[in-house]
Amino acid sequence: MVVHQGDASFCLSRVTSPLAQANTQVESGIHRQIFLSHPQGGHPASFSGFPPEACGTLAGPRPCATSPKKAFGWALQTALGCVLSVLLPKSRLLPPDDCSLPSGYVRLDTQLHSSAGEYYERLNFMDQQQKIGQNFFSATPLDRLWQRRPDERWLSGKLREPDARFLPIWQSKNLVTRESSPHPIELTPEDVAGIVSDVSSIVLLGEKDRRTYFAIDLPLNGSTAPKAFADLGSFRDLRGVGPLLNHDEAALLAYARAITHWHGQNAYCGVCGSRTKSIQGGHVRICTNDKCAKEHFPRTDPAIIVLITHGDLCLLGRQAQWPEKMYSTIAGFVEPGESLEDAVVREASEETGIRIKTLNYQSSQPWPFPSSIMLGFRAEASGTTIRLRDQELEDARWFSRQEIKSALLRETLRLPTPISIAFRLIKDWFNEGNLGRLESLLA
Repeated sequence: MVVHQGDASFCLSRVTSPLAQANTQVESGIHRQIFLSHPQGGHPASFSGFPPEACGTLAGPRPCATSPKKAFGWALQTALGCVLSVLLPKSRLLPPDDCSLPSGYVRLDTQLHSSAGEYYERLNFMDQQQKIGQNFFSATPLDRLWQRRPDERWLSGKLREPDARFLPIWQSKNLVTRESSPHPIELTPEDVAGIVSDVSSIVLLGEKDRRTYFAIDLPLNGSTAPKAFADLGSFRDLRGVGPLLNHDEAALLAYARAITHWHGQNAYCGVCGSRTKSIQGGHVRICTNDKCAKEHFPRTDPAIIVLITHGDLCLLGRQAQWPEKMYSTIAGFVEPGESLEDAVVREASEETGIRIKTLNYQSSQPWPFPSSIMLGFRAEASGTTIRLRDQELEDARWFSRQEIKSALLRETLRLPTPISIAFRLIKDWFNEGNLGRLESLLA
């Protein structure tokens, strides 16, 4: 495969693009799909614009393309080669090495991270829905009933039906039982009769197991929880109680916590400053100023989180305010006008001075502390020299699997909470080695 450095044009046609797109890891560190074009005016689906020196397919060594006819034939062979690599994942796609390249062109195929066959082998082993299902707070079976949100008559009726359940939030804490293995306390319409006066005071979460769930954000009333609810259980921070809940319960409480936090942050219009009111089952707030009437929708803040590796080492860092001995992956918010991949490269450079060579998306996790979506990546560094640039990290260092295992056993290292995607990224990498499973070391 050949790429022109000046304008990122490729000398393959769309004939090969579906599989070629699956196999692009660029040395700059940004994982991009290849959209095929050429700077000299040739249509992407034709070969008329390719310079005679432009050659190279993923199917194997071939002479240089000296005519559109030959180029078309080789493109078909490329497509066939990629298909065979999917059917026979252990086969390798050999880059062409028997032709010289014109000025301004470089070999991109030497920078590919893996073959298309290996890529599809990974995807077939576990699709993204299965991946996020392993992340805490994710993949709840709740039906969010989006089509019912604008129907105030239906909502008002549901508030009084026996199958309605209410999840109270107070100071961003969830109400759970006081058992050693706690569960969310689900209130009935009778329990909240004096609190829920109309649709605008609640948020429709959705339906599960024939029950319709709503969230209620209780008034603060100082530092003491409302006695009527405190007698039923305790209001606890989800970050602490989360590991004690089952997966679906934790996901439901995370949803309730995040949406009520958004309401609390948007009581006033960001355009004119007037008060807003809740509509559509709590999934829209509208400005009460008739001249403005701006609608505000729930927002979540995207943040990347990445486990950076170099050979058999992984990079972990720590912030000064974290618990003693705790190290975790590199993370940061995505900036305006920035892709997720660009954010990974920037954050790695800002926090540790590490340059990213290749990266792959792994999975995501809602993180309602207070309102983020964590987008997990695995990246390979081009070197190991660490420079703490933005002072966000107190320390960063490279760990081998053996060093992590030994430090955990000596209790000189702490890892992130097992409910976090940070732990998931570290665990998946550690378990690829031959030192056992990371979770067993923490049992």
